[in-house]
Amino acid sequence: MPVPIIELPNDWDVNELSAREKTIRNFAYTVFGLIAVITITILGDWFWRAPIPNVSADKTALDNIQALNALAMSRAKDMFDLMIVKALLPVFATVIGVLLGRRISSDSE
Repeated sequence: MPVPIIELPNDWDVNELSAREKTIRNFAYTVFGLIAVITITILGDWFWRAPIPNVSADKTALDNIQALNALAMSRAKDMFDLMIVKALLPVFATVIGVLLGRRISSDSE
């Protein structure tokens, strides 16, 4: 089944952005890239620090491995929450909102 093509109105050209809108767009790209890099780094750090359990280990060793794994997971979640959710994601949402708000308000005039 073919995918339907969505046509844009003739008076709305997506390639025409003002210099300010281009700057905001580039800043949004930069913030999104930063979010992606930090997320990948946090996941890599978690994989690197997470202990690998030994099947033949005794009960005490398995309990220690579980405690270390919980500590590594807690650290990764806290870093993600602090860096992405509380710092960068609100900035990204604000930048996108400004860009889309300006674009929609300039189209309606």
